[in-house]
Amino acid sequence: MKVKIIEKEIKDKKVIYKVVGELRENKKLITENQNSCGRFILTTNILDTTE
Repeated sequence: MKVKIIEKEIKDKKVIYKVVGELRENKKLITENQNSCGRFILTTNILDTTE
């Protein structure tokens, strides 16, 4: 991972920091987590609560 920190002094001797970086997707980890997530939907068209 590449990270660059830029420091700049402005008026009143204040210092501003700028952080520049590069992000990358970890597709293998994303796929593993998606596959482990379950989905369950329970539905019915029976509206009578006694059935």
